[in-house]
Amino acid sequence: MTEALQGYMFYEIAALLALAAGLVLDALGLGVFAVSGSQKSLLFGLDPLPAILLWVLTAVGGGAVRDLLVAEIPRVLREEVYALAAMVGAVIVVAGAALGLPETWTAAAGVVAAFGILVISVWRCWRAPRAPGS
Repeated sequence: MTEALQGYMFYEIAALLALAAGLVLDALGLGVFAVSGSQKSLLFGLDPLPAILLWVLTAVGGGAVRDLLVAEIPRVLREEVYALAAMVGAVIVVAGAALGLPETWTAAAGVVAAFGILVISVWRCWRAPRAPGS
């Protein structure tokens, strides 16, 4: 009986750790793609708004494709804050470039912001506001 209980507890702990690791890696990937893409867009002369939108869509789309490949509902459809986190990271990069701040620091700040917003929003069950009746 004790061995069965220990095995069950180990399974539950391993499942929670795998879920947490997946969330952390997903949030990190979202931030890195949004930030690196925004930097690359600015480098090639795109205006700030198209640079932000292009790479928010790319970062969110990459996560959606990953979720579809593992037969899950895409996180962007379950969590409204997902795209918002990518947008904050991209906006930090574009604002830093406009202000002439060092690229390394703005990139790090963008990744940390996107990562932090997504992880905290999942942990605290944050949801973006919705239109009435939706």
